[in-house]
Amino acid sequence: MTDYVTIIRAVYSGLSQRQVAATYKVSRNTVALLVQQVKASGWLTLDDLESVDNAVLSEKLNKTASSTRDVAFTAS
Repeated sequence: MTDYVTIIRAVYSGLSQRQVAATYKVSRNTVALLVQQVKASGWLTLDDLESVDNAVLSEKLNKTASSTRDVAFTAS
């Protein structure tokens, strides 16, 4: 399982998204999406992440993803 909090902490510590992606073997797009979601959640600094663990962040990301997916409608 990917440690999302560690990835975000690395970005917030000053590493570029490309460096973080290469280090943690994820795509740069994944890093960018994580940063976008974390910022939208109001976690803007390293201090904000002190109380966040991977389970909390994963749950938040899953809720966001499921609420933004397109819903296919079938004609009756």
